[in-house]
Amino acid sequence: MLRAILGAPETGGQKISVCSFSTATVTATCSGGSVAVTTPDDRGPTGKPITSTLVTITGLAPWQTYSYTVSQEGESISGTFRTAPGDQNTDFSFVISTCDWNQNINTFDPYSSLRKIMGKHPEPMICQFHIDDVLYADAVQVNDADTGIVSTGKPQDTLEPSDYAIAWAAYFGMFQSSTPEYSKWSSEDRQWIYRNLPRCVSGGDHAVGDNHCRGDVQASTGYIGCDRTPGTGREAVAKAEWDTFFGRINPDPLTAGKWHWGLELGPLRLALFDYSLYSQPFDSNVNDPNLVGYGAEQITAIMNYMDVASVPFKCFFHESHPYMGQGWQRWHPNEADGWKTDFDASANLNGTSGNSFACAGDNHAIYATEFDTFWMFGPGLLNSILSVDFSMDAEGQIAALAGTWGGKTKFKIEGYQSGTNGDHIYGGWWHFRVLASQSPKKIEARCYSAIDGSLLSPVYTLVEGAANNQWTKAARKIG
Repeated sequence: MLRAILGAPETGGQKISVCSFSTATVTATCSGGSVAVTTPDDRGPTGKPITSTLVTITGLAPWQTYSYTVSQEGESISGTFRTAPGDQNTDFSFVISTCDWNQNINTFDPYSSLRKIMGKHPEPMICQFHIDDVLYADAVQVNDADTGIVSTGKPQDTLEPSDYAIAWAAYFGMFQSSTPEYSKWSSEDRQWIYRNLPRCVSGGDHAVGDNHCRGDVQASTGYIGCDRTPGTGREAVAKAEWDTFFGRINPDPLTAGKWHWGLELGPLRLALFDYSLYSQPFDSNVNDPNLVGYGAEQITAIMNYMDVASVPFKCFFHESHPYMGQGWQRWHPNEADGWKTDFDASANLNGTSGNSFACAGDNHAIYATEFDTFWMFGPGLLNSILSVDFSMDAEGQIAALAGTWGGKTKFKIEGYQSGTNGDHIYGGWWHFRVLASQSPKKIEARCYSAIDGSLLSPVYTLVEGAANNQWTKAARKIG
């Protein structure tokens, strides 16, 4: 079996991560440029190969569509992709998502709705950004009758590299057993998106271990915490497998060996704050404001990348809302408030000469939050099972924000579960249209349902030069 996932969009190339059960040579062709293919890297258990192969295509023109084919032992799969714009005046769109649980608890396929969303607007969609928990790999246990591949236990418990590799193979759709936790990954629409829409993914805490180094989960209920023993700890084992299957197709890290990255698309720079490789261990009994979440090295690297005048828009990806769930400011107020002070002082970021916004994963609620100097958008979840308390008072004020960053909820749908009907696990896709050809340039944001692709939210617009990065709402919903 052969599967492929497109990596981050590039102006002059494309990377593809290929997964198979064979160590035979992989070949690839593309309708343009030059193609290089690595030797398949066997990450599976003894006698049961699970290989990862990197296809690198270079020498392409910006903003062009190309087709490709990947082959191994007589099996071939194909797809297309569009390279990123080579200027700041080209219109395009992208979506964000979060939280894709292991089991197929929903009766709908969120990737079917994504294919519908791709056809709703004239601008090509060039990327899916998945923020936090692309898979709950820490707990995936495979027992696949078709292949004979069996996990020795939960990867976070066994610390076996091959158990993490098996989990990522499941995400690629390698196991097609009729059991729900396998079948969802091989759905036709999901596999089509994997092969035809470039994507950037954030593993999140569950790429390593349950609430790894963060969160308010007590040890008695499963909190694992950090294990950074060089070469042998949970973090080192998990990171090696993540880097093999996904790290090398993500944007280049802003600090070598870490998971935070930056990417420029036309008039927009984007950067991911990673919450896994820095934060210090704590649980709900340890509320020490001096503990760090993102770490000075990461914050400095991202701010240096984003605090520039060369592009008008910036988007910060956070792995959680500042106050909900495993909130940065709630758990690390000194560090978070220090970043907010620096952000507010930057003309390139605060809406004086450059405009910024943020997106977050993890929170299991669809929302748009207005802070005093920027907005944050959360897409709910794709397929998960928990609800996060996101209480608001009558004025639309999030209770936890009193006296802090001045936040108000502009739009909210909470994720929840009712009985056994998975359709009540409510999720969405925030869709951003970058209207770069207009003067002034603008970005539109709207949320579509992960169930059927219908419009859920009002349409919000950020116009270049908007003071304090404030978005406006359309008078009526526009599809």
